Amino acid sequence: MNSADGEEIKGALEAISIEEKKCLELFKIQISHCQQQLALIGDRITAGWNTHELMVKKRAFEEQEYVLNVAAQIQQCSYETKGIQKLLYFEKNESSKERIAVEASVMMYEWCEDLNELTGKKYQDIAQRVLSQAALAKTRIAKKKLADFFKQEKPVLSEIRHNAGAHREHDFMKQILGNNIMHLNKTS
Repeated sequence: MNSADGEEIKGALEAISIEEKKCLELFKIQISHCQQQLALIGDRITAGWNTHELMVKKRAFEEQEYVLNVAAQIQQCSYETKGIQKLLYFEKNESSKERIAVEASVMMYEWCEDLNELTGKKYQDIAQRVLSQAALAKTRIAKKKLADFFKQEKPVLSEIRHNAGAHREHDFMKQILGNNIMHLNKTS
């Protein structure tokens, strides 16, 4: 991608990455605020303050921290994905491209598992109380799309992850099989 289009894509990915990094910093500030408030509430409960009011506030901050954590994790996934995209688009060495693709497959597997878990029952219970019906429907559609993608791609991602990625297979032929599966999916 040495063309003008390649430079445009590279610039766009870099600009988006900068914005996403800023968002991640804001999430850190917000989550830190929730944690500080929870610590303060804990101190007040221990000191014998009005516990009913404090327990209501504690629950609100715990739920806010949980939702912020889920949002931050989703943002982190997007940020990491942009980094991998940039590496894959502009790496010239074929061996390096294969390694990056294996890492991308491992990342996809891990993020699919994590995001499905993070947006499970606890998240859905909180979202049902705080989101509009339209926003709740959007989150459920996105969760279903992710689950469908993972169900469809899990065998391939798992094979690559197990044989060539995070849990490197000790059998060379299985490693090569994992790399070949990844290569076949890249070309199809």
